[in-house]
Amino acid sequence: STSKDVSTISTDIIESKTNLEIEKEISQIVSKNGIIFKRLSTEVTTKSIETIEQVAEVLKNYPSIHIEVGGHTDAKGDEEVNAYISKHRALSVKKILIKFEIDENRLRAKGYGESMPIVKNDPRGYSIKNRRVEFKIVKE
Repeated sequence: STSKDVSTISTDIIESKTNLEIEKEISQIVSKNGIIFKRLSTEVTTKSIETIEQVAEVLKNYPSIHIEVGGHTDAKGDEEVNAYISKHRALSVKKILIKFEIDENRLRAKGYGESMPIVKNDPRGYSIKNRRVEFKIVKE
């Protein structure tokens, strides 16, 4: 019985490393090219569609994983508006992934608004780095 427990643990470790590697691969694509939205819009730029297509190609290699598309904003403006914008930007990215033949049941979109900054916003609330889309592997 002990040897079964050990093999289960090592399998879990291997799977989580694989997930981290997949997330890192996707993060590198996104940080290199960015996912940019048209000003005051939830519509991505043409160049960003290419970035999302590259993410979709990675996802096609791992058909069993499920992804959360997380939208984030800086702290400029109303908190509720930022939550709305971040959610709808994440939904826009999700729709594009679906167009690139990623099963919608593998995807969920979530808006975090300004609640999870990765850097300090400037005194007026602006931060290009905090306005971002992140991809996380989630358990379904």
